[in-house]
Amino acid sequence: FDDSPSEKPRQIIGIVQDVKQFSLAIPAEPEAYVPYQQLSSRIYPGWTEARVHKSIVIRTHADPKALMQSMRRIISELAPESAIFGITTVERTVSQSATDWRFLSHILELFAAIALLLAVIGVYGVISYSIGERRHELGLRMALGAQPSQVLGLVLRQAMALCVTGVAIGLIVSFAATPLVSKFLYGVKPNDLLTYVLVSSILITITFFASYVPARHATKIDPMQTLRHE
Repeated sequence: FDDSPSEKPRQIIGIVQDVKQFSLAIPAEPEAYVPYQQLSSRIYPGWTEARVHKSIVIRTHADPKALMQSMRRIISELAPESAIFGITTVERTVSQSATDWRFLSHILELFAAIALLLAVIGVYGVISYSIGERRHELGLRMALGAQPSQVLGLVLRQAMALCVTGVAIGLIVSFAATPLVSKFLYGVKPNDLLTYVLVSSILITITFFASYVPARHATKIDPMQTLRHE
């Protein structure tokens, strides 16, 4: 593909999808697949054919590992002037190209699990502290005729109102931060609606159960003891 005298017109016989040749994070670049026997003797000025890195893909229905030695021998016969290295499977190549990203994803999963645990502990602690501060109020409500189910509903409604407000703020911040993290995503849309729905649902569900235990304790407040204390 240059202006050398040995270059000849080429016929395009097909078009394939973009291929991320070197990294999942690097945008696909223009590439062309050329039969080995049609390679020019000089690919670039000053570059001989032997200096060009070539990747050969072989499809087989047999076990590829069992054919590696045979492929190495055949390639050596076809191109004795070329060094042969890196014979491996496509599956392993793809896996190795994503090693760094897989490690980062595991780190993020760990941080997400820790953050989720801290959220559960935090919600439980805040609701328990709030009920302790409002113990006299809740006891007085029950003394005036409020049923335990009403007290339970009151505490849960207030907790869920705070949760929904926090989730809404988090969604706004996540939308605003999308341009900063979009380059780290692969195979996932930056504004994936399903992801936002699932994460929001998980947070709301966890908040409900983390609030239910202290809210349940609020229904066991003795109204008479509260009145005597007053």
